[in-house]
Amino acid sequence: MHLRNRLLILLALCTPSFGMAQAGGLSVYNFLRLTPPARITALGGFATATLDGDVNLAAYNPALLGGDLHQRLGMSAVNYVSDIGFGQANYAHHLSDKKGTLGFSATYINYGKFDRTDPAGNNMGTFNANEIALQGGWGKELNRYFRTGANVKYVGSFLESYQSHGVAIDMAGMYVDTANRITAALLIRNFGTVLSSYYPEGSGNALPLDIQLAFTNRLKYVPFRWGVVFHSLHNWNLRYNDPADVFYRRQVLLNEGEQPAEQGNAYGDEFFRHLVLNGELLLSKNFHLRFGYNHQRRRELLIPTRSGSSGFSWGFGLQVKRFRFDYGGGALTLAGTSHNFSVTTNLGDW
Repeated sequence: MHLRNRLLILLALCTPSFGMAQAGGLSVYNFLRLTPPARITALGGFATATLDGDVNLAAYNPALLGGDLHQRLGMSAVNYVSDIGFGQANYAHHLSDKKGTLGFSATYINYGKFDRTDPAGNNMGTFNANEIALQGGWGKELNRYFRTGANVKYVGSFLESYQSHGVAIDMAGMYVDTANRITAALLIRNFGTVLSSYYPEGSGNALPLDIQLAFTNRLKYVPFRWGVVFHSLHNWNLRYNDPADVFYRRQVLLNEGEQPAEQGNAYGDEFFRHLVLNGELLLSKNFHLRFGYNHQRRRELLIPTRSGSSGFSWGFGLQVKRFRFDYGGGALTLAGTSHNFSVTTNLGDW
């Protein structure tokens, strides 16, 4: 079957019959957008189609779950900005080639301790804020070319005395061409609903839905794998200054004679905000170097007078006996960088 026909079949099987646009700031549980695994951070925050037996990647694309992940355990911890800490644990268990593979994941984020004050500013103690996500998934290799999978997750948010609970699912389909070292994946993440809002009378907000299309290719004569991910395919308008956005209007206060700043090519900027580029230099079986570029992150976080390195990410992976250690660094703003650390092992080797 021709490659184009296979990809068309994949799109037909996985494209949902729903469409939902979301503007920034209108969804809840946005910590689900964060990626604790160091490798994903190093690759620009997305690694949807990278197939090489990494249990941490399978937590974000259940179609990656397979027999090669049996009894693999991954743990990730992040030193984020402003003393925010979050992490994740992932585990996979292969049932059989016929029944598929199960995956389990737990994610937490702790925003730290805050001062509680009354309207007059008097200190009344402290309070905490944290959120969690518990996930179970299943994946199966349908044949030599196609794989599929799904996740179901519970989400809980606990902010002072306010609580909110929700459920979400991920759905994935994947095409694998081992002869040409090509993979392609279509993924629907965080499609779900809020079961109970922060306020009893409040209406449920949308979850951070994301539809992604990703490709990777390992070069034949060079130890290098490159990847490209198109994200937020359900929502073209990612720019803040969107004249069609009913929730936000750009207001520019100009002094007499002033001119507004040049906005550049709006269409080109919008397109590249959906695009993430990444690559891995496979120097040996035990040592890899990684990098990524996220244009949306760069445009949203850079300071016009000091461009800095916002949007760029980097990292490495090192195999030492029964353990693999990964580090990923992601430049956020001039105020700080995300430092992610992961360790994985196969419990069957012990």
